[in-house]
Amino acid sequence: MLKKESLEMLEEESMGRLLVRLSIPAIAAMMIHSLYHIVDTIFIGKGVGAYGIAAVFTVLPLTIFVFALASMIGAGGASILSRSLGSGNSEKAAHTIGNVLFFSLAVGVAFMIVGYLFGDALIRLFGGGEKILPYAREYFFVVILEFPLMCFSVGAENIIRAMGKAKTAMVAMIVSSIVNVLLDWIFIFGLDMGMFGAALATVIAQLSMAVYFLCCFLKYRKIMSLGLSVFRPLTGIMRDVVLVGLPNFIRPASGSIVVVIINNTLTFYGGEIAVASYGIINRAVMFSVMPLFGIAQGMQPALGFNYGAQRYDRALQAIKLSLLGSTALSTFAFVLFLVFPVPIVSIFTSETALVAQTAPSMRLVTAAFFMVGVNVVVSAFFQAMGHAGPSLFLTLSRQVIFLIPLLLFLPRFLDSAGVWLSFPIADLMAGILSLSLLLPMLRRLRA
Repeated sequence: MLKKESLEMLEEESMGRLLVRLSIPAIAAMMIHSLYHIVDTIFIGKGVGAYGIAAVFTVLPLTIFVFALASMIGAGGASILSRSLGSGNSEKAAHTIGNVLFFSLAVGVAFMIVGYLFGDALIRLFGGGEKILPYAREYFFVVILEFPLMCFSVGAENIIRAMGKAKTAMVAMIVSSIVNVLLDWIFIFGLDMGMFGAALATVIAQLSMAVYFLCCFLKYRKIMSLGLSVFRPLTGIMRDVVLVGLPNFIRPASGSIVVVIINNTLTFYGGEIAVASYGIINRAVMFSVMPLFGIAQGMQPALGFNYGAQRYDRALQAIKLSLLGSTALSTFAFVLFLVFPVPIVSIFTSETALVAQTAPSMRLVTAAFFMVGVNVVVSAFFQAMGHAGPSLFLTLSRQVIFLIPLLLFLPRFLDSAGVWLSFPIADLMAGILSLSLLLPMLRRLRA
């Protein structure tokens, strides 16, 4: 139950101030999460080189896929846990926690074994050529040790948030990020451990997060009645977990497929260094997208509450201001990518040839970045309104519905330039589609 002050804030506070209050924490959390990935790439780029960056992005699809499964289990379990706690069903709540942790860990262990058995085949499937393969193998066969730890942590983080301990989850993320960055610096530059050191830093960082969450559950075990019996798999709970959490699997899993297609297409048409270029561009774009997701997350409670309270004037304000803010930020990022691609790329690598190849590609990839904010916010708009279908459709439109066909079609005629041009075309089409679905909804709110 929301406190009275929270209700008054959602209902009465000026919409601009309310959106800032709700968005800033979300933006901060997402920026922290993406920052350590960027620093990781910078250290590998500076300490190992272009093939090191390419190697990380060659093995990335499997990591994304495993993360998608863990997110599905965690998000689905969090939803069931919240409702169980709200209804006072402590037994179901405890069994949900146990089942989520058990299956998260099981998924991580299973894919770690798959990685060890089929590692080389997977690296080649994901676009790893002969020059990348040694770097990717050195990184992959260490970093897959993180799968059980990562899956456990993702499941635990969702559970902790559902229990109302959002700050606890945020602290875990910050601690893990700091550990990863420090160990990257020590292992790559201090001890000259190369790709092995980068992978080991990631594993230890995930271990620190997993241990942190484990200590939390040991602390809460008496309150939540967490005995060994709650880890017994229950078909009913896991079925509901999968059904509720499925959208959280579809989004990142589709991104995994996109990365596989990009890696293989770039290797075929542009060579293995082009994969390193994509890795740098991906990290820079990811960092720029995070504030947009923060604005969308901040908008949702303000929009949902006022729409439910039939305060349609405030609901309209929420979407308009959020669109304005996200478009302003995405346009600002677009200008930076257009005007300063060389300095941005140079943050990640000192190799002149790689900078020269990546900078013009970055301009192409981000040529319609000013439309990305529209797609992100409108998708969140439909989710806040309770329209799950349009929300999922718009979420998938940019990376799957438009981007995958373009990636399969354009390079046949334009070689590697076709890969880079696929991104702005997909961004533009997704933005136009988002506006076409939003405008009728806005007219209804005004009526």
